[in-house]
Amino acid sequence: MSEQEVWKWSAGEIVARVQARDVTVKEVTSAFIERAQKVNPIVNAIVTSTADLAIADAEAADHRLRQGYPSRPLEGVPFNVKDNIPVKGVRSTYASDVFKDLIPTEDAISVERFRDAGAILVGKSNTPEFADDPYCNTTNALFGQSRNPWDVNRTPGASSGGASAAIAAGISALAIGSDWGGSIRGPAAFCGLVGFRPSPGLIPVYPDDTRSGFLGDLGVEHGHAPMARTVPDVAIALQMLVGPDDRAPLSAPATNVDYAAAAKQPRQLRGRRIAFTTDYAGVAPVDPEIAASVRAAADVFRSLGCEVTEATPNFNSLGEIIPGSRALGIALRYFDYTQTKGKLSPRLRDQIEDSLKLDLATVGRAEHKRAELWHQVRHFMEHFDFLLSPTWGVCPFRIDVPFDSKIAGKEVPNYFDCILFTYSMSILGLPAISVPSGLSKEGLPMGVQIAGHRFADADVIEAATAYELARGPMPWPPSVFEQKVNPADPVFLNGPGVAQSWRLVSVE
Repeated sequence: MSEQEVWKWSAGEIVARVQARDVTVKEVTSAFIERAQKVNPIVNAIVTSTADLAIADAEAADHRLRQGYPSRPLEGVPFNVKDNIPVKGVRSTYASDVFKDLIPTEDAISVERFRDAGAILVGKSNTPEFADDPYCNTTNALFGQSRNPWDVNRTPGASSGGASAAIAAGISALAIGSDWGGSIRGPAAFCGLVGFRPSPGLIPVYPDDTRSGFLGDLGVEHGHAPMARTVPDVAIALQMLVGPDDRAPLSAPATNVDYAAAAKQPRQLRGRRIAFTTDYAGVAPVDPEIAASVRAAADVFRSLGCEVTEATPNFNSLGEIIPGSRALGIALRYFDYTQTKGKLSPRLRDQIEDSLKLDLATVGRAEHKRAELWHQVRHFMEHFDFLLSPTWGVCPFRIDVPFDSKIAGKEVPNYFDCILFTYSMSILGLPAISVPSGLSKEGLPMGVQIAGHRFADADVIEAATAYELARGPMPWPPSVFEQKVNPADPVFLNGPGVAQSWRLVSVE
């Protein structure tokens, strides 16, 4: 058994091989650790290695199996955890100087559940400070820039970029990240992976991922969520993560839904109604190659017997809703940290100060608009089972050249409107999954988002599984060892805080 064979195994294959006693958990863990030692210096996905802990946990798992205990659902599967999610006894910095030496005394619920299911933690993955970056990039002053294995001079995408880069590079098979406006789905699309933001409350969040002390998020949930290379892997991960917990009072009640089974035996989609859109009727800018991949995905669903219609709700109000809801979230989450002089990065401090300029009346009007949008989309979805769109409207952008607010060579008023596809589902609280839709002409991953009805998460998984099977397997990224690593442009490392983000203006 060579190391190269093992790090390409899916989570499902690892579990099956461990269960069949074809391989030990320690052998699997060692292979992924060896892979990390080779590729992580290039991609900088893992910022705190837990190799020693992983080997100890692997040896304990093998001992347990030798004692005759049954194999657990994620037995032996290496996973990484985003650095804004606490792990007991492991440095968890939130990518901020404020917590650069923090050693949590408890696991997040999501981490606890993965470990109880037999998964093996191999490291904490990189993220922007407090998982917030206006450039949808993955860098911070503590650990520097993460890179995309598909092209090491491009971003792996937003705040879960370290998590996505680690999976794409073969450092882990699963990841636990977090998603506010798209930070699971976008990095998944940028790295050729699958990322799922479930319905709010399905995965309980505790402790909150900014250590603000809140029982839960106000407005838009910053939820924990799984990422993997395939839909079945994401589904089994989701199955391990769902369920209520009194530590998270906003968690949803228990259900009898089997999400893992939804990916194993997806029902026929014939007759299912799918609306698709490439640009929200002009609201969201999109690269023509991304738009073409969505149309191709719509054709795949037609071939599966679905009733496919080009249609979209009216998302014109997103430009009013997001600044208000985002400002509220930033102000509440981070205001206390502005009192720690000199510790916050200028980029995050600028965003906090800009957010505090909005008065409560402005935030309230934005929330009224969000309620209006919810009911409009609710009525729209009465006619459809799923909404198909781009995940993000661009391919991974370069980090070694100055930032360019152009999409497909065309200047856009706000570059980051290209992520409105994910952000819209976040503010609506609808389950949404990103699935690879192929490669661009430059060989870069593209992704499509499939969104469904509230708490119809299993239906979304079924649709994504059917699409993935019809699409065929995705290739692996080219070898990172054969790529030239260029320095990242300084604007990505320490540029202005809000210049390229949504303008936090009053809502008229």
